[in-house]
Amino acid sequence: MAQKKIDVIIPAYHAHSTLPRTLASIAMQNNADELTVYVCNDAGGDNYTEICDSFRAFIDIDELTLPINGGCGVARQFGIDRSHAPYFICQDADDTFGSAFALGNLLRAMESDKNNVVIAGVFVEETYEGKFVSHQNDTIFMHAKLYKRSFIDKYGIRFNETRANEDYGFNTLCRLVASQDEKIVSTQDVTHFWHYKHDSITREKDHDYIHNKAVIGMIDNMTWAIKRAQAIAPKKEKVTDYWAVKTLAEIYCYYLHVLTFAPQYGAQSLERAKRYYAEVYADVATRVKREAENRVWQDVIETRAGMLKELSAPVPFTIYEFINQIKPEEVKA
Repeated sequence: MAQKKIDVIIPAYHAHSTLPRTLASIAMQNNADELTVYVCNDAGGDNYTEICDSFRAFIDIDELTLPINGGCGVARQFGIDRSHAPYFICQDADDTFGSAFALGNLLRAMESDKNNVVIAGVFVEETYEGKFVSHQNDTIFMHAKLYKRSFIDKYGIRFNETRANEDYGFNTLCRLVASQDEKIVSTQDVTHFWHYKHDSITREKDHDYIHNKAVIGMIDNMTWAIKRAQAIAPKKEKVTDYWAVKTLAEIYCYYLHVLTFAPQYGAQSLERAKRYYAEVYADVATRVKREAENRVWQDVIETRAGMLKELSAPVPFTIYEFINQIKPEEVKA
């Protein structure tokens, strides 16, 4: 029997209709004998025993059941904590790997250099119009990424107990602590297909998730990732400061979007922004010069130009005025 090198972590919640397709894409891997698959049942009242049993002739598979429902990130972490292979990859229960060589190619890239700690392949997103969008050099989603467990354990990189944008926090912390000795490498191999699902959590209630849970999740996870990086990698202060400045501009852009398209969530978004300033940015603002802040803010706002053009009216306040809204009273100018 081949040595198990990769654990495939699959959070599953009401996934009976799609999980067999996902498992089939794993069973067809040319290195299937090097894999252990963990279906992490997120306490949805489901039982995947029959589905798992039907694949036991092809892959080493186990079902783990969470005691209470925790969301995708918590389910992934549950599986990571209970698996042991030197590398792991997270796969959604409604997606598939890109080819029979997907995991073999990621493993080959990982083992080509002892300093590699994360290998990011290309993933292809299926849209509701039936089109396909290729994502290369992605640093947000868990899709198509193979992680070295020793690196993740060394820095205590984990999923928060949040239910949105937990990918962003996890991968941002990886980026913040990575270095030339612990490298994140992108490949051009198409590794993952992100299938369109009309009733997925990100599309429920006419995309309500985007302006409600997603914005809150982004702020919470970036707050966690930057604070964690500041604590465990103090020598990388310039890097974490840059990300703190960049994140503030991102929060500004998302807040404007919320005010236009879902103003009922404006108050909660502003409250989270205030928390971000107090817990992260207040300290950074004492070190970063205004000229440097301006350059980063300008880059982010230019990058988000498409989002800002969607606003129904001119921008109601500048980023400087936004910052004055979220500053604690005692530090306002």
